[in-house]
Amino acid sequence: MGQIDILIGKGNGRVIDMGKCVVLMGMCMILAAVGFAEDAAEAQAVQKPQTETPALSPMAQRAEKLNEAIRLERLLRGAWTNPKYTSDEIAALRKRLQELQTEQERIMRELREKVETVPEVQAVRMQINLLRAEANALAKQAEADDKPAAPQGRKETETK
Repeated sequence: MGQIDILIGKGNGRVIDMGKCVVLMGMCMILAAVGFAEDAAEAQAVQKPQTETPALSPMAQRAEKLNEAIRLERLLRGAWTNPKYTSDEIAALRKRLQELQTEQERIMRELREKVETVPEVQAVRMQINLLRAEANALAKQAEADDKPAAPQGRKETETK
């Protein structure tokens, strides 16, 4: 390993090998880091009471007010579906809405069925079925191509 000359005092030279020097430097860095961490912890402990109690700036107060307003607006947007908020009139309206939604679903299903009977739509449906059948055939072909050939049994020859 390499050596480093260290001068101590008035020109007295000592030689320390490189490994010891690296270890010594590492220990110094660790001690410095520990000292810094302790100083930072003390500083933070002193600053904590100050940072927890200051009055909010007008912009911070504004942000809090807006956040609360947004939370309440979300509550109101969902209030019409919340059974917690009800009266006889509201219950009747909710029942009517459910009936209309059920009727809408029935009409949409009926409309889809009627549209499927249109010749142009039937042609597209046939094309879709054909494409899917071809895709399935290709998948089976690819699967068959990927399978390793089955091992063939050895033919035993009879010797007499």
